[in-house]
Amino acid sequence: MGMAVAILLLTALPQIGAVGRTANEYEVKAAFLYNFAQFVEWPSDVFRDSKSPMVIGVFGQDPFGSTLDEAVKNKTVNGRRFVIKRFKALRDIETCQILFVSASEGERVEKAARAAGGKGVLTVGESSHFIDHGGIINFTIDNSKIGLEISVDHARNASLKISSKLLRLAKVV
Repeated sequence: MGMAVAILLLTALPQIGAVGRTANEYEVKAAFLYNFAQFVEWPSDVFRDSKSPMVIGVFGQDPFGSTLDEAVKNKTVNGRRFVIKRFKALRDIETCQILFVSASEGERVEKAARAAGGKGVLTVGESSHFIDHGGIINFTIDNSKIGLEISVDHARNASLKISSKLLRLAKVV
């Protein structure tokens, strides 16, 4: 159901204009971050045990506010609850399974992924050269609609398997 909600948001979202762009854009991105957890397979050694949470980290300026927290509130994936952590500096990054790299930090994605643990970290960004800098999933905006670019090579290097259902929604690069 979660991916259906994200797809509905993606296709039914009103055109994102200059006014109100941030709220709608980041509501959709938050829904996608939640759904990525359902359509990506992590190596078993990424979690300490079966009760370890699914950690979503936000590196750099946080564009979500409380939107991301609300998107995952009281939700689980494979029995794991979600925990949101925010990191301002590279030295602050802790282990997480999904690391959203804010546009404010796009050039430091490789360092951010290494600081988060490298293998088993789904790096997600929103800057034009994110994939070129080693990112796995990049949000794009085309004709006022949010899209995805996915690097299957970078995912494989991080020991992640991305579902074909998610790949069908994206431009594979």
